[in-house]
Amino acid sequence: MTAMADTITDRMDPVLDLLNQRPGEDWSWNFEPHALGHSAVNAVALCNAALLTYSDSASVRRFLSKWRFPDVRILRGFHTQGFIARQGNTLIVAFRGTEPINACDWLTDVNYHQRELLPSVPGLVHQGFACALEEVKEPMVNAVAELSSAGVTQTFITGHSLGGALAVLAASVLQGRQKIAAVYTFGQPRVGDSPFSLAFDAKLGNVTFRYVNDRDIVPHLPPQKTPGRPV
Repeated sequence: MTAMADTITDRMDPVLDLLNQRPGEDWSWNFEPHALGHSAVNAVALCNAALLTYSDSASVRRFLSKWRFPDVRILRGFHTQGFIARQGNTLIVAFRGTEPINACDWLTDVNYHQRELLPSVPGLVHQGFACALEEVKEPMVNAVAELSSAGVTQTFITGHSLGGALAVLAASVLQGRQKIAAVYTFGQPRVGDSPFSLAFDAKLGNVTFRYVNDRDIVPHLPPQKTPGRPV
């Protein structure tokens, strides 16, 4: 099963490749790891990181090496893709969004029944997003712990579309284990119910920055009123 998952997910998204929406060789990497609150520089950098997640793992490693990230861990599940990278005392966790031609990802998005994320996290979250994170949660937690042993003091989390939802869930999982410096999401759909949202905002709301296009329907999905069911 693992080999099959790697075969399916470890490639540049074909639609984005066709549209030439890939990381540019001339990209420069500017980052402000000690910025307090919102940083436009970090927003651009983490948007680039979110775009990079749509590439195959060889390209991810090549670009991160160029951007002077010496330690990289690739996250691969059957539907979920991303990476964790360390530069000095800073860690970046990035998640890929929905691939336009990947029906499995669309099914994950519409599997909107709600469930508990963790016993320690209040409220309920989108079941499809939670299941997508579950595929890489253990390797993510282990990689973050391993890389943090090198002296990581702050973690930035990012993602686009479905990846933005995974970034929010990952922040909820890692909060308390790591210092979450900031969460930047782009075109992120809704993630959880009111108790989840209130608990998240109480702990991470002041370091979470959600970029949306006002004509993009994704940030308004799923509907605010959704059914719950046992899982």
